[in-house]
This record gives sequence, structure tokens and C-alpha cells, in this order.
Amino acid sequence: MRWAVLLILSITVLNPLFNVVFVHGRPMLQPFGGTDTPLCLVVAICVFLLLYQLDVRSIFTKRMLAKVSLLSLDMYLVSYMFDATYYPLFMQRFFVSQSQFGLWWFLLVPLILLSAFALSAVVNPLLPTGKTVRK
Repeated sequence: MRWAVLLILSITVLNPLFNVVFVHGRPMLQPFGGTDTPLCLVVAICVFLLLYQLDVRSIFTKRMLAKVSLLSLDMYLVSYMFDATYYPLFMQRFFVSQSQFGLWWFLLVPLILLSAFALSAVVNPLLPTGKTVRK
């Protein structure tokens, strides 16, 4: 389990560390690729393996993980709407430089995830379940 945590942390800090050390006064670079690369695939697999091995004892946490698991596709599908809404708003009001704006990431990502979760939780019960209705 420790190897996976170390692997996840080391892979996820490659691009930000490179940008902090080498990139000054211009947009951030992604020399190790973005979210559509094999490195991102390795991180995603490690995260799921860690969650698979996780022993959750809290009933509240179990219910929340189950709810997020059921809504994950819906959350993925609606998260772009919140990306397209929140990022331009924050860029207009708070953008000074790329590195400074990176600090807003810690607010924006949870805000987008919580918004996508809330909308998915509201919309999911309204959608048909895929069962055939016979007359």
C-alpha cells in the first residue's frame, strides 16, 4: 500500500515541480503529459487499488463512498458544465499570473466536485432506470 501512495505522489508532482523550478513568466507546461497520458492511467489505477484495499469502519463513510460510486458517471458527465462556469469566473476576478492562479486550484477542484455531486444526486433519481415498461 505504501508503494502505491509513493507512486501516486511522485507522479502527480512531476508537472507542478517542473513548472515551479523551470517555468517563469509564461503559461505552465506539461512536459510529462496531461490527463490523457499513460502516467495519468497509472495514477488512476493506483488510486482505485488503494480504495479497493481500504477498510472503512464508519457507516457514514461507507454510505458516502457508495453514493459517490453510484453517481460517479453522472458526476463525470456534468463536471464539465461546472468547469466551464467556475474557471472563467475565477479567471476574470482573480487571475494575476499562472502560478498565482494555481493556488485557486485547491478551492476550484473541490467546488467542482461538490457541485457535480449535488447536481448528480438531484438528477439521478429523476432519470429512468433502464427497465422496460410493459403495458
